[in-house]
Amino acid sequence: MYNLLIKIYSALIHLSAPFNQKAKEWVNGRKGLFAFLEKIEHGDGIVWFHCASLGEYEQAIPLIINLKRQHPNNKILVTFFSPSGFNHRRNIGEVDYYAYLPADTRRNASRFLDIVKPVCAIFCKYDYWFNFIKIMYDRNIPQFFVSSIFRKSQYFFKWYGYPAVKTLRKVTRFFVQNEESKRLLNSISIDNVSVTGDTRFDRVVEIANSDFIDEKVSDFKGDGKVFIAGSSWEPDEAIIHNSMDALADYKIILAPHLIDKENLERISRLFDCNIVYYSQYETGNDYGNKVMVIDCIGKLAYLYRYADIAYVGGGFGKGIHNTLEAVVYGIPVIFGPKYLKYNEAVILVDSKGGFSISNESDFRNIIEKLSHEKNYSETKNNCLHIVQSNSNVSRVIILEINNLVDFRKSY
Repeated sequence: MYNLLIKIYSALIHLSAPFNQKAKEWVNGRKGLFAFLEKIEHGDGIVWFHCASLGEYEQAIPLIINLKRQHPNNKILVTFFSPSGFNHRRNIGEVDYYAYLPADTRRNASRFLDIVKPVCAIFCKYDYWFNFIKIMYDRNIPQFFVSSIFRKSQYFFKWYGYPAVKTLRKVTRFFVQNEESKRLLNSISIDNVSVTGDTRFDRVVEIANSDFIDEKVSDFKGDGKVFIAGSSWEPDEAIIHNSMDALADYKIILAPHLIDKENLERISRLFDCNIVYYSQYETGNDYGNKVMVIDCIGKLAYLYRYADIAYVGGGFGKGIHNTLEAVVYGIPVIFGPKYLKYNEAVILVDSKGGFSISNESDFRNIIEKLSHEKNYSETKNNCLHIVQSNSNVSRVIILEINNLVDFRKSY
């Protein structure tokens, strides 16, 4: 059944490619893939990382950097499933090759592994490629899942999930984010599990420690306080707009999730043109605007350092975006109600470093609470403690992998 579904999925992607840009990129990105792989150099051996998309790549970066330092003669191959991950990745010097991963058919998996011959495979968070897993197991290639998180609602833990469970048991080791994930895996007789946490903590610490100055945002902030709403959606922006009086002491920076012309015009109308776009801002000019809109991508994780309070969007939709990018700077974080699937957000709420809201009234109450210095300082300290307590995940994972992988092979 799985193999049939993969073939159907691949066929549908190809059929929709002429009419859908993302499908077109998915198809075109895989053209000539095996010819490209044939040309790569192996060094002491290929270490293969797979990331579904951009978020998983961010989780992989600390591991890649840590591993390359210890094994400089190995080559690093990073593959992606989605065009959004492949096209918007940040290239780093430690990665030797980037590519798409072919559809998970037996033929593709065998051909890929025949060429790449990885010394090990490291999958970030999830994206279970069952044919790849089975064939790597048969070839004694160590394979790991890192920063994984499991929930009881997943099909692995239902009666009909047994075929998938049989495949998961072939994974060399799972490095999971929390004890609940370990308990769930143990309940289906998977005991090769380590609770190590989320590598994104290491990634955001690296970003926070980087040298970065944004003259535009620094000038906009001046000597005042700043409220940054990152990856915001329409419901988030409505609450912020309706609470402008509660944010009277703050300048506001919006980094919307969508920066297409239509959405930017909507935001401009919502805030009654009381905004200035980042791309048009010039330092030294007193625009007198209350709100700056970040109309470009790639800056948000670095801009949170200018915030006094952060709001992370998405919590009134499918789920919140990355809260750790803000928490690492020791600032209080607010987000919507749909956060329970995100372990880092659960930790934030439980540790009183972050606050979930369900409506405008909740938002106003949190802003009022944080206006008191004692409450604000306690929240900041809680955030910093969370980051300090969950860092160095990558080092721990690489130490375990080192004991399970022979990184020196000749080809």
